Amino acid sequence: MKVVFLQKDTFAKTSIMALSAVLKKAGHECDVMIDCLEKDVIAATLEGKPDIIAFSINIYETPWMSKIGNEIRQRFTGPIICGGPHPTYLPEMAIQESYLDAICMGEGEEALLDFVSAIENGTDTKGIANFFVKDNGEIYRNELRPLEEDLDSLPFWDRVIYDKYPPFQVSHGGVLYHYAIMASRGCLYDCTFCVNTAFKRMYRNKGKVFRRRSVANVIEELKEIKERNIKQIDFEDDTLSLPPREWVNEFLQKYGEEIRIPFQAQTSANLVDENLVQRLKQANCHTMSMGIESGNEHFRRNTYRKHVSDADIRRAASLFKKYDIRFQTFNIAGAPGETLDMIFQTYEINRQIKPDLVRCTFFHPIPGTELYDYSVANGLINETSYLQEISHHSAFTSTTSELKPTREIGNIHHLIGPGVMLRMPRWLVAFLVKLPFGKLYRLLLAMSFVVGFYRINTVSLPYFLKLSITSYAKDVLRD
Repeated sequence: MKVVFLQKDTFAKTSIMALSAVLKKAGHECDVMIDCLEKDVIAATLEGKPDIIAFSINIYETPWMSKIGNEIRQRFTGPIICGGPHPTYLPEMAIQESYLDAICMGEGEEALLDFVSAIENGTDTKGIANFFVKDNGEIYRNELRPLEEDLDSLPFWDRVIYDKYPPFQVSHGGVLYHYAIMASRGCLYDCTFCVNTAFKRMYRNKGKVFRRRSVANVIEELKEIKERNIKQIDFEDDTLSLPPREWVNEFLQKYGEEIRIPFQAQTSANLVDENLVQRLKQANCHTMSMGIESGNEHFRRNTYRKHVSDADIRRAASLFKKYDIRFQTFNIAGAPGETLDMIFQTYEINRQIKPDLVRCTFFHPIPGTELYDYSVANGLINETSYLQEISHHSAFTSTTSELKPTREIGNIHHLIGPGVMLRMPRWLVAFLVKLPFGKLYRLLLAMSFVVGFYRINTVSLPYFLKLSITSYAKDVLRD
């Protein structure tokens, strides 16, 4: 069978690479179509003569999927299915899309293989675990299967599937996370805003949510990647440095001895100590990422349930600078109960620790999380219209009503990154946010992202500038 995956955004999806690897191992054929890299993604998809078309989307991309899916349905009679965060956390909403024949929830390697095999053999698909399936006007809702605990049993990701697009090719630096890898799945923390909390709810009593591959298995895959002469590895683990520390120490030692390609990874500031940072540097770590979320420690601990102190954040930043490891921070603005002054506190702590890149998004509650439930219960969002509303929101607005869209709120979001990069004092940013220069501030935001992303990546400057101008900057500067 031939399965064609459809996606909207530019970056390589780890889920598609994982699913394609499983299908190809079973003898099936896979391809991927990226809308923004195709002149006519529908024509390109149908020209490939697929047996099954599979969307991979998040909750922001449903209008795009509806438009493409309805057009494809008029010209394609085979199964059209959907996987990803949207059907996983809003399955009842996703299955109502008229052009879809089925949706897949949760981790889908075994489930998708079962579905494709059933289509190939002409057998019943209605009882496949992880799937909701339509048949003669009826919807058959199946339970989730237990999580795969032996991650070593899964094939290495299919990175070849993206090779047809120049931005993913080695000659262009593989800048679009083509060479991402995961050594683990899941997270040990329970942050109220994070999709991991929703995932834990879904998979309660269905196996360990946090699982790790063996060090030997990860190193083996990295050796295959290394043969392609790439310049950077991106670890997509939620937190690479989670305990037990013995695994982390062994992995970093092996990586430093056998791989040594500059790499990026994510950590939590409370896990960072000098011994860890020394080992990261010895292994040739280039960039670390950590979530601050809010500059107000009380709000961070009590609303987000992120048990990281200001002292943890400052210590981690100081150690990264001491050992010449670049770092970026993740931040959120506009969550329920947050004030404009708290957002300025987020700016201030970033200004003090001086990250190479500051990333800040406005709060959009994720279905299944505690803050989503709170937002619904307190009338901050309308659950029935939320999906349509969030699909038309950008990173520059909040879906909650407690912080009304104002010039100051939009401008402070735009100025957090540029202000940190230019070392603007808080009083100056507080003055600038009152001025009617929103488009100029968006331009400054785009420029700060270009500089920041260049600093945390190892791609060549000319190619990176070209990529930034043609993709990210175009989105940031839109009206």
